Amino acid sequence: MKKVMKKVICVVLFCFIILSASSVQAKNWLDLCNALGNAAEEVMKGRQTGVPMQSMIGALDMNSPLSKVFLTMITTAYEQPRFSTTKYQQAAIKDFKDSIFLACVKEHSK
Repeated sequence: MKKVMKKVICVVLFCFIILSASSVQAKNWLDLCNALGNAAEEVMKGRQTGVPMQSMIGALDMNSPLSKVFLTMITTAYEQPRFSTTKYQQAAIKDFKDSIFLACVKEHSK
């Protein structure tokens, strides 16, 4: 789990570097954290429902400045177990979303 959190923190740090470089106003940090959390939720939903990792990565725009962020998010999600019951799938989705959101909020509050 420590390895996963390190990757989550790297994703969040990368986003803040991009935001700093693109002069996004500080008041938008919560929007960024919400967007990252929502993206993490969708990635983990795909993971839990059996979407192949290659399909997820293939859907990325590799020319986007955020492609590395989403690539890391996808690989981190696919390092997590895939559950067979809805109850555990929903828990994994929620936990992954919350971990990304939490890392983002913590990074902003430094």
